[in-house]
Amino acid sequence: MKIKKLLITFTIIISLFIAVSPTITTFASEIDSKTETTNQETQKQFSTEQLEKELSSYIYVDENGHINFSGTLPITFRDKYSLDVFQERFDSLNAQVDNGEVRINDDLSVTNLGFTILASSGHTTKNYWWGTRHTFTKKSSYINYIYELNNATLVVAAGALLPGLGVPMGLSAVYIGKVANDLQYFLDSKGFKNGILLDYNITLFYSIYHR
Repeated sequence: MKIKKLLITFTIIISLFIAVSPTITTFASEIDSKTETTNQETQKQFSTEQLEKELSSYIYVDENGHINFSGTLPITFRDKYSLDVFQERFDSLNAQVDNGEVRINDDLSVTNLGFTILASSGHTTKNYWWGTRHTFTKKSSYINYIYELNNATLVVAAGALLPGLGVPMGLSAVYIGKVANDLQYFLDSKGFKNGILLDYNITLFYSIYHR
């Protein structure tokens, strides 16, 4: 009887904590400041925050407008972060620079000089060297985005997550479905409030949090 009471009390405490916490994390069952998920079955994954903290200072834009790693990049980082994945992105961005399609800014964000993919009054995207930040300012746009992920082909869904990158290694229909489910869960459990941000990087790690 005592054990049953303890279990009920513990369940109530956890439920109350989740109800008042502004955001959540889904590393197994840990609770933290954001909903963050990795694709653990393929390549190495790193949070966008970690990538920006450890790698940004070793990335620069040269006189040709190309993005590159600096020569001072610690050699240990190459294996730690599987930098070939990022180098492929840099090569793609640099080719787009040469074609007049994008401009890489000093803050390492990427400005699209042509057609703006996914631009709408309630959903905008901004590209960075690490991936894409989605900003949702209207609940209807957020809900529609979830619907699109659930019903799109893999190629279309990949473009919806990381515009202009193609289909990253390890991306699957099951994984796209998980992204959509996490977006829906965040809305259902935390509400829309003043808007929601989705940071999605090329290691297939994503974070969902309020503006």
